[in-house]
Amino acid sequence: MVKDKLYNFFVRTNGRVWYEYERYVREHMEEHRLHRFRHLRVLLKLNWFYRVKKGNTPYLYWDVPLQPITNDSIMKETEKKGKQKSLIDSDIDNDQYIESILSQKRRMEPYHYAQSIMKHDVISFDMFDTLVVRKVDEPTDIFEIVGHKLGISNYRQIRINAEKKARQKSKAINGHEEISIYDIYKEVAFQTEIDANKGVLCEFETEMEHCIGNPYFLAIYNILMSNKKTICVTSDMYFNENQLKALLENCGYTNVDKIFVSCDYKCSKIRYGGELYKVIKKYYGEEKDIVHIGDNRKSDFENARLQNINARHYFACRTFGNKNKVKGLSPLISSFYNAVVNFRLHNGNEAYSLYWEFGYKYFGLLALGYVSWLHKMAYINDLDSVCFLARDGYLFKKIYDRLYTDIPSKYILWSRATACRYGLEKNYVISKLVKKGIGISTVRQLLDVIGLTDKQEIFDEYGFYSWIPIMRSNVESFSNVFLENWDRFNFEEKGLPYEKYLASILSECENIAIVDTGFSGRNLFELKKYLRSHIKDIKNIKMVYIANEEPLMNSLYNLKEEYKCYVFDTNENIAIKNKCTNNNDVFNALLERIYSWTGPSFCF
Repeated sequence: MVKDKLYNFFVRTNGRVWYEYERYVREHMEEHRLHRFRHLRVLLKLNWFYRVKKGNTPYLYWDVPLQPITNDSIMKETEKKGKQKSLIDSDIDNDQYIESILSQKRRMEPYHYAQSIMKHDVISFDMFDTLVVRKVDEPTDIFEIVGHKLGISNYRQIRINAEKKARQKSKAINGHEEISIYDIYKEVAFQTEIDANKGVLCEFETEMEHCIGNPYFLAIYNILMSNKKTICVTSDMYFNENQLKALLENCGYTNVDKIFVSCDYKCSKIRYGGELYKVIKKYYGEEKDIVHIGDNRKSDFENARLQNINARHYFACRTFGNKNKVKGLSPLISSFYNAVVNFRLHNGNEAYSLYWEFGYKYFGLLALGYVSWLHKMAYINDLDSVCFLARDGYLFKKIYDRLYTDIPSKYILWSRATACRYGLEKNYVISKLVKKGIGISTVRQLLDVIGLTDKQEIFDEYGFYSWIPIMRSNVESFSNVFLENWDRFNFEEKGLPYEKYLASILSECENIAIVDTGFSGRNLFELKKYLRSHIKDIKNIKMVYIANEEPLMNSLYNLKEEYKCYVFDTNENIAIKNKCTNNNDVFNALLERIYSWTGPSFCF
């Protein structure tokens, strides 16, 4: 308790100290574990800067603007939105904490959350979207999978309608709408002639496959159990107590004291002011101090309080992530993707940096898709090896090696400068090196890149001394010197070490793919030409890109099946290319910046 009070005083009573210190800790977790006093020093500096000196600029993190953050300002904002609430009613520590743009609310740490509810005699948890989360975005998406297993088209709507009719019948006959899964499948069987018991078993097994324990509450649950607290689960659900018990145990929740489910007790949390809470109070005794925790504001929070039960509102992962859903994917893929992202980023058990979240949501998906597609292509074409080119292929190779071992990968040192030295195509040297050096390179610098510093005297003959800059006014003349003296540069002799290097890497390979990020594609064409002329054992070479910005080249090489493109393929998804690459330079630079190795460039 003393430690918690000290932490709250030195960290959480000042919004900016709180944000910067906890962000710093999360970005340096290993250091925090091994060198705790270094972080204590950081905390003291933050307190000195913001509390004593009254600093009005960011101290550590300039990517988040400094704003006046006070409890009063937060309360005014929440009142304005009609959502005023106290901390004791929520799993959110404080609305003033901004972990990232994607996740603007910071949950209490599991230890602190468990400690805050330890005083209660009985702790009741809602089940779905609280203790347990599904691997799909919407609960009804499960019905699509069930329908596929049962071989029924449009099953989602059939299943929804069957539940609606079963509730209507129960209301008319029994005076309440609480039904079991068996009642629902009687209606499904009537509409489809599927055996009801078979349908129940199929749906329950599908739920078992697609439900996982929320790690945030698993941590809280284990702390509570270790302190011998009485824990029950209260759910509005059509599965009975035994079925929910099996689901809970499958998700890591064992030894639950009691499960109160609406279909067994014919009353619910949501209807008639939450009559199911009366069952809990009767079971444990009116004198017991009970708290209920769940994600539904009405049924888990407001109705619990109506029945004089303490309540805490848990903001479901979907609540945080809904505004950031990715659009444009197929419905079921979108459901799985959004569920996984929301669950990972917003369950509350861990916090991530903005960059980590960005990669996890977007460019991690692109990388995984590219590598999976690449492996499938290699398998179909019976390739010996997948060769990733430096430097853009570095990250893709790491991902590929984590996933696949049946078709080995290799990493080849190849760059624009290497292609200029050994590619032996005059036009490539002029367009990719000389003309790109306009205004930023001198003669000496260009010759150094291409490995011709020992040939400076040739250029001296034409008045291109080492210190002369390459400008628009002289680039054509300088290019002509290259072309007129090409045979004097001895590229073939200079390339012998590189030829041996490639031969050692590609020994015993006959069919390979050379992989790059792409765009103009000239690098791969130069390497392929070099391999054809110097490594005679290789019979088949596939060129593979994420994207290519030259439609004509794309189409011609696609016809020969020498070229494969993942995203911007002229023959398969040119509409995506046209939509995404209005500004090719920006898009290309973005992909290369994200996926490229951070080390320096090189030339063999």
